[in-house]
Order: sequence, then C-alpha cells, then structure tokens
Amino acid sequence: MRLRLLLRPSVGAALVAAASLASYACGGGGGATRGAETPAGAAAVPGSAAAGHACLDQLPLGDCVSYVLEREAVVELLEELEATRDQRSVPVAEEALASPDPLVTAAGLRVLGPFAGSSESAAERAAPLIMSPFVANADLAAEVLARSPKHVALAMQYRAGHPSSVEVHPWQRPAPVDLSKLGFDAAYAGTTPYPPGDSELSAAHATGDGLDVVLAHYQKKLAAAPAPLADVMKAVTQSDTQRMEQLSKQMQALQEEYSKTQDPKVLEKMQALGKSFGEVAQSPLTKAPFPPETTPASAFVVEREGGLPVRLVVVYREALLDRTVVIHAWSPPKYPAIPRVQAFQRRFGF
Repeated sequence: MRLRLLLRPSVGAALVAAASLASYACGGGGGATRGAETPAGAAAVPGSAAAGHACLDQLPLGDCVSYVLEREAVVELLEELEATRDQRSVPVAEEALASPDPLVTAAGLRVLGPFAGSSESAAERAAPLIMSPFVANADLAAEVLARSPKHVALAMQYRAGHPSSVEVHPWQRPAPVDLSKLGFDAAYAGTTPYPPGDSELSAAHATGDGLDVVLAHYQKKLAAAPAPLADVMKAVTQSDTQRMEQLSKQMQALQEEYSKTQDPKVLEKMQALGKSFGEVAQSPLTKAPFPPETTPASAFVVEREGGLPVRLVVVYREALLDRTVVIHAWSPPKYPAIPRVQAFQRRFGF
C-alpha cells in the first residue's frame, strides 16, 4: 500500500522559496545547497497525521518509504532555515504550522522561536499550537510564547502543569481523565482538551461557545452561582496562613516544654508536627494552572471539606485563542493526583 501525500501548491511554492532563502542566507554553501536541489515533489508537506502514525507504529516500513522520505525532506529544509535565524523565514514556518504532521509542525515552531519576542505575528501564529493534541508540539508552542512579552502568561500557565524535563514521543498524547471518577459531571458538550489548564490535579477543555452560555450551563447544572476565582483562592490562601500560624504556636509551645523537660515524647510530637508544616504550606488547589490574575474567571465550588473547597469548576474566556475554557480541579488526599504525561519509554536500548 502506498500512502498518498497531500501536496498544497502554496506550501510547496513557499518551501521552494525557502530553499533559495536558505542558500542566500548561508552564502550558497553547506546544507542550503542540498535544500535548493531538492526536487519539487519532495518539498510537499505530508498531509495525513493518521497516515504518519500508521507508518510509525503499524504498517511495514516498505509501505511508508515515500511518506517518510518526503516528510524528512521538509523537516531537514526547515532545520536549515532554523540555523539561518533569518526573519524572512517566518512566513515559511507559518506554512509549516498548517501541517497535521507533528514532526513538520515541530520543525516550524523551532524556526519561529527566535522571533517570537520581536514579531507579534510569529507569536500569535504559534499560539494555537499550545492546544495541540500532541504533547511535544504543545510544549514547543509554550516555549515560543514564553519569549513573547505579550503572551508569556499563557506559556507560564501551561508550564505550571507540565514539567519541562519529561521526554515524550512526537506522537504522544496526554492521558485522558475520567471526570466521573472524580465526582464531576461529564465535560461541556463539544469541547476539546485544553492543555494549558491540564495538570495532575486538573483537566481543562475549551469551546467556541460564548462565556455567558457556558456560565449559564454550569449555573443550571450545579444549581449554584459562581464566585470570582480570585475570591475563592484568597479564602484558600488565608486559611493556609491561619493554619500555619496555629502550627507555629503549637511548635513554639512544644519547644518550650522540651527545653524544660528534655522529654523524648515531646520531641516525637515536635517531629510529627514538623511534617504537618509541609502538608499545609500551600493548598494543592493553589498549584492548579488557573489563568493569570489579570484574566477574570468564575469558580463554582463543587465540594468542600473542612470548610475548604476540594473540587472546583473554573470558567473563563481566553482572548488570545478566542475560546471559553472550563477547568475541573481537585485536591488530594481525597482525590488523587493523576499523571497526565508519562515519560517516553524507548523500546530498544540502542
């Protein structure tokens, strides 16, 4: 079976122009010469992510030679452009971002990266890729946005829930979360996953529906009115502070008692109390990747325990991406942390 590749003439023309640009920027030598001599057919952007996935994981390599070679030619050309660091390559990178193939998209993001701080269009073109279903692409998009003064907050929100040290496969997707097992209702109908709001303690989704529509849905569903997220988190923080003050007073009293008695049992109490400090230093909910404080957000407290929220539904509008976002967040130990991204395990040791 021979995989059919989608060749978009506009992309092909852009990549041919890119080869000339790379040759010009590099003085016509080195790797740019190879790009300029690449046949036009090999400049096609591979158009089927499903086909590429099948080639990597299912079909025999002999059935995928054309696909792999053409994609490799495109990726190598983009890597040559990345090395030039010439801002005239930005339009070519933007074309590459339209590919459904995560390897091509990743190469395009790497070309855009150096210019995100000086080119608003470069950063805004990369922004939708932070919603990519592929972890590696979403990570790269966050790196690009982190260099943009205007959009760094979105990158920080993403990074709060995604450790940058985790190695992932280009085709790897985050592990889904069964909201029903955490006591939530099903996600809002028609939404798609929203990685910037995901973490081990949250699952986020986005929709094109208006903010008022989504808020009305949850008000009816939860039979409750929302509160400003800032007010809810302020109450959580104040509770943490009060609890720390109580623990400090208890510790001081034990220290005074131990200094007088040297009683080993008192020392044991001090050690046990010391462990409690780490547990309440910061409520787990304060670690969830909620939107920045400058973004108005509403919170529905779905469940409380000991007077404090342990499950929240947060709703807000992300203006840059023109989406309404819904974040379901929960707090251990009652509800466990759920790893969303597993480190890629290589099949072979070589």
